[in-house]
Amino acid sequence: MKTNTTPTILLIEDEAGLAHALRAACEQMGHHCRVTANARAGREQAAHLAASLRLIVLDIGLPDRSGLDLLPELRQLLPGVPVLIITAHGSLENAVAARQQGAAEYLVKPLDLSVFEQAVSSLLRQSGAPEETVKPPEESRPLLTGSSAVMQPVFKAIAHACSSHAPVILRGPSGSGKSLAARVIHEHSTRAPGPFITLPCGGLSGTAVEGTIFGGNFLEQAAGGTLLLDEVSDLPPESQVLLLRLVGDQGPDPRLRIIASTQRDLAAEVAAGRFRRDLYFRLNVIEIVMPPLRQRLEDIPAIAEVLLARIVPEGGRLPAPETLARLAAWDWPGNVRELKNALEHAVSVSTGPLLLPSHLPPAMRGGGRDPSILERRIDTALTAWVAVKLKQPGVNYDALHDDLEARLLSALLPHFENRPTRLAAALNMNRNTLRKRLGRDLPPES
Repeated sequence: MKTNTTPTILLIEDEAGLAHALRAACEQMGHHCRVTANARAGREQAAHLAASLRLIVLDIGLPDRSGLDLLPELRQLLPGVPVLIITAHGSLENAVAARQQGAAEYLVKPLDLSVFEQAVSSLLRQSGAPEETVKPPEESRPLLTGSSAVMQPVFKAIAHACSSHAPVILRGPSGSGKSLAARVIHEHSTRAPGPFITLPCGGLSGTAVEGTIFGGNFLEQAAGGTLLLDEVSDLPPESQVLLLRLVGDQGPDPRLRIIASTQRDLAAEVAAGRFRRDLYFRLNVIEIVMPPLRQRLEDIPAIAEVLLARIVPEGGRLPAPETLARLAAWDWPGNVRELKNALEHAVSVSTGPLLLPSHLPPAMRGGGRDPSILERRIDTALTAWVAVKLKQPGVNYDALHDDLEARLLSALLPHFENRPTRLAAALNMNRNTLRKRLGRDLPPES
């Protein structure tokens, strides 16, 4: 039988409607596409099309087998063919596992066809050289969880950081999970067998840095591991000079991987003269911004499940639906750390399996983010804002309206994965109009 050599994309997807749409998108781009609906047929087609295959699009949720289980076999069978993973469940575990097993790209349903087409075009331009994969640890703890839109770029960035030796900056408010993200990066990297060391930077003098890091045999003991510089923006100037020595130009595989966490915008700290510019550029190779909990309220049930499993290892405690509603109504100034404290309080005062609203800390039993309270807060803030604006020269209604609209659109954008095309489609708005009303350049969507 004659071997097929026509350049081909293999799509392994069991959802018929989506498979049809993705196949049509591939063929509109000028590519030949084969479709299978399960893992067994997908593997058989991959072997049959080996001479012509240029890209595999693989769904995780297949009827006979997880796509993540099939991925290593496809990579071994066709090491030069990139694999694009798609999934309806955008968890950190899936993102990291896909990256570690050699997936070249990872997209979450519902798919934006324009983003899918960009990913296909980019992957088809790759050289086809196999990627080095990292064996995941035997035990994986769900340190970060959730499936909200704002967390998808975070999971993707963490997955990329796991396969790199480059320094990382983790930025976000207190309690948002920066330390947990740092540990995930360490435990899912080639440095997992090495030590994970946290160095609190608040009030750390130059002498303390000199003695802690450069004194004794610290660097030898920490070699091959990860150093987390907790709240690096708190370092005084003399300590920043010493840290610059440590980061240095260590080459592509440094003896000690540096991760820095901060609540502040380091670029703004540099502009204000409080943080060294040269140190900032050494650290800022990969930046991951952790969103506050109030921007991902839909993740609270999943986060609560993980936290309760740690608080009560023997199980048997479950928040009642009305309790979850109350948790979703809170502002969460302390983020995930505050949620953990609230659940610990509920467990300590409850006597049965269900955690009721009455078991929550007293402040949370009230209105929290009740809509009427939120509206009163908005009215109060708007009144104060208008009073300030009216004192400025040249103020008019159109300027006030445009300013408020830009703020509203900026608040909406994270709920659409920071993808302006999705936001524009949801609002039935032209993308160029959206750019104008935002009043700033739109973020890239690649």
